Amino acid sequence: MTAATKISVSISRRAFLSAMAAGAGLIGLPSSLSAAPGVIGHAIAFDGDALILANGTLSRVDNAGDWIDLSAPPAGNILSLAAHPGRPGRIVAGLAIGGVAVSEDGGQASEARSQGLPDAPVKAVTVAAAEPDTIYAAIRGDGLWKSENAGRSWALAMDRPWLKDAERDLTALASVDLATGMGGIWIYAGTELGLTRVPDCFCRWQDVQPGDAMDALVSGKPALE
Repeated sequence: MTAATKISVSISRRAFLSAMAAGAGLIGLPSSLSAAPGVIGHAIAFDGDALILANGTLSRVDNAGDWIDLSAPPAGNILSLAAHPGRPGRIVAGLAIGGVAVSEDGGQASEARSQGLPDAPVKAVTVAAAEPDTIYAAIRGDGLWKSENAGRSWALAMDRPWLKDAERDLTALASVDLATGMGGIWIYAGTELGLTRVPDCFCRWQDVQPGDAMDALVSGKPALE
C-alpha cells in the first residue's frame, strides 16, 4: 500500500471494537476496507481517528481514505499494537523478536524500549486507560509486565493466569476504565481458553462478570459494574 492508494473508509471506534468483541474480526469492517490489498494484518490500533495496521509494512489510514506507509518499527516483527488518545502520535508495538518499540511521531520513527523485559515474543500490549504513560506487555511463556515511564523500564506485574491446571499465555490485552471496587480499574486479557481479568493492583486473576466493559473501553468513560 502506498500513499497514492485511496479507499473509502467510514468506521467508528465503537463499531470496530464491537465487531471484534463479537468475534467478527475484519468481517465487521466496511467492504471497501476489508477488500483493500494487504488489510488483514497482524496488529491494528487507532491513533486518534487514524487506523494503524501492521502487515508486512506498517501503514496508517485516515478518514479521507489515504494510506501512508510508515517506516518503523519493522512491521514484519510486530505482533501487537497499542495507542492512547492522551498521547497522540505515540504507537507502542510488541515485537515477535522480543521487546517493545515505541514511536512518538505516529510511526515515522521508533526506538526500542525493552530494558528489563524477558527475551521472548511480546504477544500483546496495551496502555493504561487512566495513565497514558503506563504500558502493559504480555510476554510469551512469562507473564504480564508493566512500565510506568512509557516503556523506558519494565517490571513484572503478574504471573500468567492459572486456568484448567496450567498457566496460560495472554494473547490480547485491554485496560478498561471500569472500577474494581479496590481503588483501581481492570485489565482484561484474552487466553486460548477465553477471557479473564485482573485489577491493576494485581492481586489475582478473576473470572469476567457481566457488565458494560465494552462501553467503557470504547468511550473512555467510567462504567458501573
